Amino acid sequence: MDKKKVLCAMSGGVDSSVCAYLLKEMGYEVIGVTMKTWARDTSKAERSCCGIDDIDDARRVAAKLDIPYIALDMEEIFRETIIEDFQSEYLKGRTPNPCIRCNYKLKFGYLMDKANELGAFYVATGHYARLEKIDGRYAIRMGEDANKDQSYVLYNLTQEQLERTLFPLADFEKDRIREIAFEQGFKRVANKPDSQEICFVPDDYRDYLKNSVGKTIKKGTFVDHNGKVLGKHEGIPFYTIGQRKGLGISFPEKTYVTSIDANTNEVRLGSKEQLGCSSMKVEGFNWVTYKPRKTSFCAKVQIRYNQKPVDCMVFPENEKDIIIKFIEPQNAVAPGQSAVLYDNDLVIGGGLIQERL
Repeated sequence: MDKKKVLCAMSGGVDSSVCAYLLKEMGYEVIGVTMKTWARDTSKAERSCCGIDDIDDARRVAAKLDIPYIALDMEEIFRETIIEDFQSEYLKGRTPNPCIRCNYKLKFGYLMDKANELGAFYVATGHYARLEKIDGRYAIRMGEDANKDQSYVLYNLTQEQLERTLFPLADFEKDRIREIAFEQGFKRVANKPDSQEICFVPDDYRDYLKNSVGKTIKKGTFVDHNGKVLGKHEGIPFYTIGQRKGLGISFPEKTYVTSIDANTNEVRLGSKEQLGCSSMKVEGFNWVTYKPRKTSFCAKVQIRYNQKPVDCMVFPENEKDIIIKFIEPQNAVAPGQSAVLYDNDLVIGGGLIQERL
């Protein structure tokens, strides 16, 4: 494969557009590619991505850069791999992050296979994260722009994938990326808002679930920590750990969802103190910067996309399963979400939160 040839994932946004430009400036032979994952018209939902309008925007940028461009029809594989998993996880009372799953299954899975077909060694994306080699292993560092850092969503990448990955925006701040877009005449994408919503969920995820799998959702009961029935709920997929608003039932004190039991169809409610979690089990852990460790160690852990990492102790059970104990109890510990460990700005690795302990 040609190490000067790179497949650049282009979502039609400002980051991936400038990513393609920078790669060409660095002397790479760039092939732009967009994954058509969702057939929705995004003109009225500009904070999403990978829809029809976004493909048009990506195609325009590729034409301006005079690079080959491919739009891949991935609706079926996206539905089978991402959407069905999203639905299934919520039906189990878990809180999934489909964007992370899309990264390692499709962007760095399917696209890496496509790169092989096209003879390209590298796959590049507009993620704000840094790559380097430490003691013979590829390591992920937080991006230069702390406000845009996306290292959290990349923890699942293997050493083989990282070897063939480029992050051209690693050392840039977002404001400078928009400036470059204007300078290069990418006016339509330069002012595009950042994609923040789940691409296949137009508004509230609860409405999406009602429309897609509503017939399989059964109403159940709210209970307190003593098992006392407090009322009826609309179905466990409509609730997540830490939720306080939208419960459909009122209490004199602030009351939160503290746990969800899919087997009994119960949603447990409690106080903020009862919401606090001191430890959790994480499964499917992928070690990135370091080889798997067998003994306990100190680290920082991030358990939500926009949350700051917090201090913890890590107790490996085996190479794939770990126990994490927080130095201070945390409220937003939701099974199904990702837990990513850091050593300062280095990604140690990450996995899925299996259960609160």
